[in-house]
Parts: sequence; C-alpha cells; structure tokens
Amino acid sequence: MFKAMGVRPCVPDLVIIGRKFGLAFIELKAGKKKPTAIQAEVHALLTDMGYPVVVANSLEQVEKFIQAARKANP
Repeated sequence: MFKAMGVRPCVPDLVIIGRKFGLAFIELKAGKKKPTAIQAEVHALLTDMGYPVVVANSLEQVEKFIQAARKANP
C-alpha cells in the first residue's frame, strides 16, 4: 500500500517546513521498531547537513521535537 502511495524506504516519513527552523525530518516508527540501515544512513547525512532529524514512536515525541526546534531557532 505504501509503495503505491510513493513512500520510499530511505526517506523520512515527514518533512516539516518551519518559518523559524527551516526543514526538519521525522521518521515514524511503531512500537520498538528501529530505522533500517539505509534509513540510519540518510538520517546521519541529513544531520551532517545541519537538519534536525528524529525517530519518533509517539505523537508526544513529535510534539517535543517540534517545540525544541522552535526554541533552538527563535
């Protein structure tokens, strides 16, 4: 189903464009699942480029990530 929607296995699930913090990337994982090796490589590359990246297992983690990004870039 996700493949039909155009989802790619190495690109984070959400890309947030914020006026204050530019781009931020969120990888959503259910339960205790972890990113694949290629996803981890892409996350490291994005981080090295200066973009915030988080792997979130809950909505609360997503909210905290966005709030932290806002505070870091007033």
